[in-house]
Amino acid sequence: MEEEKHRGPAISILLKLGIYVFFGALVPAVFCGGNCYDTWQDASQTILFGTIACIILWEGNGRTSVWLDNHISWLDKPMLRFVLGILVMVVYTVGAIMLLNYGFTALILGYFPSGISWMSNTIIYSTIATALISMFLHSRAFLFNWKEEALRAERLKREQLNSQYQTLKNQLQPHFLFNSLSALTTLVHVNPDQATIFIQKLSQMYRYILEYSQEKVVPLEKELDFLRSYLFLMQIRFGESLKVKIDSPESSEWMVAPLTLQLLAENAIKHNEVSSAHPLTVSVTVSEASETLSMSNPLQLREIPRESTGVGLANIKNRYSLVTDHEVVITQTADTFTVTIPLLYLVNP
Repeated sequence: MEEEKHRGPAISILLKLGIYVFFGALVPAVFCGGNCYDTWQDASQTILFGTIACIILWEGNGRTSVWLDNHISWLDKPMLRFVLGILVMVVYTVGAIMLLNYGFTALILGYFPSGISWMSNTIIYSTIATALISMFLHSRAFLFNWKEEALRAERLKREQLNSQYQTLKNQLQPHFLFNSLSALTTLVHVNPDQATIFIQKLSQMYRYILEYSQEKVVPLEKELDFLRSYLFLMQIRFGESLKVKIDSPESSEWMVAPLTLQLLAENAIKHNEVSSAHPLTVSVTVSEASETLSMSNPLQLREIPRESTGVGLANIKNRYSLVTDHEVVITQTADTFTVTIPLLYLVNP
């Protein structure tokens, strides 16, 4: 097994070297019309020069292309990426070939090249080599980026559908509807005005789910309104045992993934005791300085824990990983449980 592990990279290196030698022999033959192979000495020098040139050009331009891909996206700025890629490759290739040609001629052939003809031929051959290499590398990079973006969009769509399904399933479960209808029945007789607000909040929840569940991101204010509607229903059920603190700017341009805050609040209520003896306080804090939103609650786990699939938190982490490089951070201490999500800002929403 160990031999196979070492054999794989060795075979790959030999195969790549063979390709370099092949093109190192082929390309000069095309340019010089076969005159480079009149003698064994000419042939060996030509193949050696061509192989070294292929290695320098291919590896150098390849690493340059990867570096540019990491800093300039093909999908966000395709024209800038293309033009800058061509310029960088031309400058690198001409410079590398001139240095290689000068050094090879001086060390192997024993004289220093000079003259306009040598310079012009070097630039012409370098430009042709750049065009061929650039065509391949740019096409490959664009296709890889396009494929990666398509796969990421598909994963995001799948996670969004999963989130929508989980949210709808939770809100349509018999116990949720039963508790909501029971609370509404009581309110109708005791406080008709509050019963009206209850119905409005319930309808707002389902309208929000239907309208925004398939969006990648939604305005923070809309998500907070959705959270308030959900917590209003929960406060009718639990009364003074459930307290809510939301510290957020009155208006902002921040965005969040839809159905995030409700899932976090539901997770807190589901796994912690909510009673007059142990009231639960759900706190939401928006920090524009750190560009994060945190939801925390005291850790007062139920004596008989409810079964958990872990889908809620996992779904949130997966969705955020597909829209931002910033991570969702889950922090649990002996007293508190906190989930911190990154705030997103769209220049052109």
